[in-house]
Amino acid sequence: MQLIGNLIVRLVVIVVGFMLAAAAAGLFIGLGFYNELLATQPPLHEEEVVLFRWLSAAVGIASGGAIGVAAFAIAAILIAVAELMRWRGFIANLLLGGVCGLYLGIGAGPPGGGISEGTLLVATAAGFIGGGVYWLIAGHGAGSWLPARPNGH
Repeated sequence: MQLIGNLIVRLVVIVVGFMLAAAAAGLFIGLGFYNELLATQPPLHEEEVVLFRWLSAAVGIASGGAIGVAAFAIAAILIAVAELMRWRGFIANLLLGGVCGLYLGIGAGPPGGGISEGTLLVATAAGFIGGGVYWLIAGHGAGSWLPARPNGH
């Protein structure tokens, strides 16, 4: 019975970690996109720049919802593997986040291919950021709900 309780608590932590990771990835993409857009505009007043950046952050976080929906299936598989294998390391979570980002970057291209190198790079970097945030919230406790292994590890 305690295992079920621990699993429920763990699932809540995983969902919160995933949502915050998707928001962080969206924030990264949103701020990068809008800062590039800002650089191509004629000079703006300081108040306009501040407003522009706040709006870009809001749009970025909101786009994290779309990222979360798009990444849900692959992320759920990778999270389940990490939980069952008890992969708690920061680097493991970064790499798994990068795999999610790369998967989404490949899926963002047209059906016939032709994905730009920049798209893959940005998507993978956003995945790394998401993986790092996920590790901070949930990844460092992967498999903690499972009973101890017979050999003590």
